Amino acid sequence: MLRYGLALMLRRLDALSDVRIIAGRTITVTGTAGAPVQGDGDIITQLPLTLAIDRTPIAMVWPA
Repeated sequence: MLRYGLALMLRRLDALSDVRIIAGRTITVTGTAGAPVQGDGDIITQLPLTLAIDRTPIAMVWPA
């Protein structure tokens, strides 16, 4: 996590080999159905998860 945090602060997250940047207004995160999804350290929902954003993009980090 330290590695991701440092890269995020240096605006170099895209330089990490295990990070993929995906642009879109709506993104669906899939995986094992019912797997928990964390938000700020708390479980907030389950997979699959559809994220819809407005004009301002957000940055997300998750393990491969």
